[in-house]
Amino acid sequence: MVQAVRGLVPVLVDCTRREAHAELRQRYGVTGYPTVLFLTSRGEPIAALGRRDPEAVKAQFETIAREHGPRRPARQPGGAGGQPEQPEPPAPSAPGARVKVVDATLAEGLEQARAEGKLLALIFADPEGRRRDEQTEQVVAALRGRGMDQLPERFHWVRRPLCDDIGMNTPEADAYQCRRAPTIVLLDPWAEAPRGRPHPALGTKDALGELRAALERASIEAARAGHPPPAPRRP
Repeated sequence: MVQAVRGLVPVLVDCTRREAHAELRQRYGVTGYPTVLFLTSRGEPIAALGRRDPEAVKAQFETIAREHGPRRPARQPGGAGGQPEQPEPPAPSAPGARVKVVDATLAEGLEQARAEGKLLALIFADPEGRRRDEQTEQVVAALRGRGMDQLPERFHWVRRPLCDDIGMNTPEADAYQCRRAPTIVLLDPWAEAPRGRPHPALGTKDALGELRAALERASIEAARAGHPPPAPRRP
């Protein structure tokens, strides 16, 4: 187990007092104890602890450490005078820059999200071209906001119409109680939808300033259900 946790930093958050760490509990959707969450160094959720038997716990710690632990820098060849060459600093990432929004049906979005191993984010926008594009850009700009980092890339982004050409809400928008554009609906593609009911939502948000928190909560809730499923190991 010592090897399994190498590269991970354990942090104990004491919530024995009623109001202790309320902001953290709300941010990560913690409702019961003990809760074990795996986070990046920036506090972004990776997964929640699944099965609690010793072998499963050890296997999950090993997977998290292997896939998200620190990387050893590659040895650089010698430069002039026998001094090692200094690597160029990495270019700063542009959060949200690689988010691609596509027009697709809900069924197509669910299928593609499962194929990519991602959650699904629906952007309900006006059907008229200019307004639709402006609203989409508002969402993409919010996804480039401070603290987003790679969080938006955990979702497959699909644009859906909020209303028809005469301004009547589509049945799909009504099903998720979307009343304004843009509204983002977050879905777990692996969740079971009750017969005759819309696919259950992880969250609905029309306030773009609260989008980061909504993405984090959706990621944690899906992780608790074991979604996305872990990729099969290569032989």
